[in-house]
Amino acid sequence: LKFVTFVFDFCLSGPMAAQLPWNEARFVELLGRMVQDCESTQNLPSQGFVAREEAVAKHVMEVLHPFSVSSGGVLQIDVHEYQGGRPNVVVRYPGATDKVVSFVGMHFDVVPADPGSWEFDPFTLERDGDQLKGRGTTGCLGNVAILANFMAALAEAKPALQRSVVAVFVSNGEQASQPGVGLDMLLDRGVLDPVKNGPLYWMDGADLQPCVGTSAVASWTLEIEGKKFHSGFANNAINPIELAMDSLKSIQTFFYDTFKPLPDEEAYGFKCTSTMKPTQWSYPEGSSVNVIPQTATVSGDVRVTPFHDIEAVQEALTKFVGELDVPALAGGHGTASKYELPQDNLKGKLKLVWGGSTGAGFAADLKGTAVTVMTEAVAQEMGAARLF
Repeated sequence: LKFVTFVFDFCLSGPMAAQLPWNEARFVELLGRMVQDCESTQNLPSQGFVAREEAVAKHVMEVLHPFSVSSGGVLQIDVHEYQGGRPNVVVRYPGATDKVVSFVGMHFDVVPADPGSWEFDPFTLERDGDQLKGRGTTGCLGNVAILANFMAALAEAKPALQRSVVAVFVSNGEQASQPGVGLDMLLDRGVLDPVKNGPLYWMDGADLQPCVGTSAVASWTLEIEGKKFHSGFANNAINPIELAMDSLKSIQTFFYDTFKPLPDEEAYGFKCTSTMKPTQWSYPEGSSVNVIPQTATVSGDVRVTPFHDIEAVQEALTKFVGELDVPALAGGHGTASKYELPQDNLKGKLKLVWGGSTGAGFAADLKGTAVTVMTEAVAQEMGAARLF
């Protein structure tokens, strides 16, 4: 609440925290209704959970509709739905200029909850003093409820703001890498163009402290092709698993020599510098333990601090893999292990394939108004602000 009242002060020409009616009962009631219905918004398709965010979004609309322009109020409410039952809701409180301050990223879906592993029903909101418990209270239904109540409070108080205030509620926040539903579509269709004209607060952070930077991320798969042969005659094979190990070591060495830690990372509180690492290994199913397989794959991701260009990183790695001298990588696996078979006119092959989507990182302006407002608000509420 301190944060949003500081934002109000920023929107106005003078303080107005005392003018803002914070309806705690409305906030708790809304959150409780969303938690109760979020069983339908669990989102993990690989385990059979396909979200229908309309079950939660309808409660937000019930709170905000009485204040909408269509009901004689001031809130401009637009619903954008690109898949049935999966709405995105953009709410705008108009200001006197074309400048804005926006809150983006509050998502209606949640990660699945196994009731058997909880000490209480995850789909029933429980309150213990100021502590609220239930699935989604921190990720991200709590933020949905805060911003819905925030916009309703604005519509009730009707302050004369210099900047418009925009709240963007989205579907598919937990599976944003799967396109065609939420934020990606809003961006592609130009719905979010107006929020570029002012500070933007991303309301899906993982900490109570101000997050001022994130890494860019890109997933990759290294495809390795060797030669299949009985393991008793390893000299007649090109072992793709061993080639995967040796090539990956070379690729990682190149990455860490090229994309080193940068001075700004300390100022922004990055605890982890840029990384390139494997997270999954696989080989053809059904292979016998005494057969060296034909192919293998290694998958992982690249995460680089926002002071590196993720596209330049991808281009550099692709070029490096394409120019690797594969036969020269052999060594360390015994004299029978080799990555070239002259008698067969055969060499091991490597191909680096990038995943379908790339997440861009960001670095906020540490001296800008947005960070200043957020830092002051968090410091007053928490005693200190530690940027990360």
